[in-house]
Amino acid sequence: MSKEHYFELYSNLQEITGNYGEVADIHIKIEDKDIDKEKEEGDKKINFPELQNQWNEFAKKYELKEIKAINDSRKEKLRTRFKEPEFAYEDILKAITEQSFLRGKNQKNWKVEFDWIIENDKNYLKILERKYVDHSPTPQPLTFMNL
Repeated sequence: MSKEHYFELYSNLQEITGNYGEVADIHIKIEDKDIDKEKEEGDKKINFPELQNQWNEFAKKYELKEIKAINDSRKEKLRTRFKEPEFAYEDILKAITEQSFLRGKNQKNWKVEFDWIIENDKNYLKILERKYVDHSPTPQPLTFMNL
């Protein structure tokens, strides 16, 4: 609903009721319904069951933790992430396959988890930027000088 429409509705309700407090309550209820409607429309664009299935299949293949459900907290974080132009779910999964550190090949056997990826706007970028690519030193060929 546009600001102009809110203003017109607000003005009309003030004239009808003569009570500014009641109008403010109605205004808040209308805004809450608009927010709920936006969430519903956003949810139609994000296929949460499909994301869960994709992750769980990926997790099985690479021995990562599967997720049981995409609850409200995860939905909210996913809505936020999907609004960010850099967030590309399939690209993130592909990048994980290229970085063994994320799959537990590190000193602490730490493995990437679904919640870590969606937690903030930094973690998934680290994956996409290949921050965890193996940087093993290339062995030097044996020569007389380095013996």
